[in-house]
Amino acid sequence: MISHYTEKIKQKIGKRLPRAIRHQSRSYIFLFIPILAIVLFTAAMGLILWTLNYQNKNQLEYTLFRETAYAKQRIQLRFSANEEALLELSREISNSVNQMRYPENFLKGATKLMQDSPEIIHLRWLDRDKNRLWSMPISQTHSEWTEKNTVKSRLEKELSKTFAEISETGKATYGSVINLELENKDNLSQDRNYCFWHVTPVIQGGNTVGAIAVLYSVRGIVKHMIPSDLSGL
Repeated sequence: MISHYTEKIKQKIGKRLPRAIRHQSRSYIFLFIPILAIVLFTAAMGLILWTLNYQNKNQLEYTLFRETAYAKQRIQLRFSANEEALLELSREISNSVNQMRYPENFLKGATKLMQDSPEIIHLRWLDRDKNRLWSMPISQTHSEWTEKNTVKSRLEKELSKTFAEISETGKATYGSVINLELENKDNLSQDRNYCFWHVTPVIQGGNTVGAIAVLYSVRGIVKHMIPSDLSGL
């Protein structure tokens, strides 16, 4: 009798034991579901943020490329316009019977060029021997800054080099950038600190009889030719 009941108890335990084990396994799985959801959510948000960042980076690169191309085109157009104006001035001189008469059209054209091109800080009309016939701007109160000893030697050296080149080729030429190393740190001095010459020959009868030299300010180019949102980069 006792053995009969013992056998039944064993059978019942045997039937219920796997259920308990299965129930415990399911409980463990349910514990991992929230963790899995958090992991999937984090991965999805990371993918979204990476996609947005990648799109934003591409947009910034495209905008920068577009603005740079626009600035390049703007600079080229400004230089081309200045070159054309200087070529017209050289024609005014070469077409005059006597260069020393200061043709009125030349004076008007030179004044307009200086006013319309703030990146040009000095304009000089030279004869065949590089002697200065006329220059702008003209200072009425004190000597010109280009005549200071520390400045003049560097400017004249580069101008002579560029003048010799245009005398041989008969074509307008840009000189190298000059660092004048000015001691003053005011805005005017900073505009003059880095500059370069552009020399246009005056030709009569196939010979170079003079030149028009303009001095460009590197800082002036950045200030007046390049958009402000790019110049700050």
